[in-house]
Amino acid sequence: MTGEAPVRAVAVLGTGHMGSAMSRALAAGGFDLVLYNRTLERCQPLAQELGARVIPTPAEAVAAADMAISMVADERAVDALYRGQSGALEGLSAGKIVADSSTVPPSVVLGLADDVHARGAEIL
Repeated sequence: MTGEAPVRAVAVLGTGHMGSAMSRALAAGGFDLVLYNRTLERCQPLAQELGARVIPTPAEAVAAADMAISMVADERAVDALYRGQSGALEGLSAGKIVADSSTVPPSVVLGLADDVHARGAEIL
């Protein structure tokens, strides 16, 4: 046992096809979910279905969870999600974990690593 706290709450950033499927799997696994989508109205039905909370910004969603998983369409969307106004980087703090499963080259995710680590968080 490592003494680290278990992940209880997960933020899903991007609730399109992949994000919705991931949210359902996480909910079935018993995780508490917070959802963010750039078009908030699109994640409301999913939130109702799963008993999840909808959070208005990526920063607030990341801050409200132990771990965040992002799944967006392209490099521009990843940059906006993490580095834009109230972006996910703003919500990171020591001990948080982010995992990006977006449809982007690995170099895009590697490009986030320094910024994530500067906040004491980890990226997968």
